[in-house]
Amino acid sequence: MSALTFTLKKDLAQRLDVAPLTPDELAEKSAKEIAATILWYGKQQIRADEAFDITGDNANNIVFKNSSAKLDYIGSQMKSGSITIEGDAGNYLAFQMRSGEITLNGNALDFASSGMAGGTLKV
Repeated sequence: MSALTFTLKKDLAQRLDVAPLTPDELAEKSAKEIAATILWYGKQQIRADEAFDITGDNANNIVFKNSSAKLDYIGSQMKSGSITIEGDAGNYLAFQMRSGEITLNGNALDFASSGMAGGTLKV
């Protein structure tokens, strides 16, 4: 099994809320269901596969590649698994995280680890 990898397709014009893309939320979903996950992009909703090329199948180990400072809420309310971010992260990285591990290989914007009650965040 290889890591479930979300590679950002292009530069974002608006902020993208990726809170639904956590190991907890994606654990029991098929590849088709993951691709159809709805994300808030500014004031509109888009499917995950509109913003990302999605590869891999291990939802317990998620990777964001080509990540942008416009990706908000990475790892929000996470309770298990791991997330690796190759690039920058937006606002509210690890927001209300309870367990698991997030590794950021870049910079984070405001409110990183806000409300975090457990787990590990490595920047």
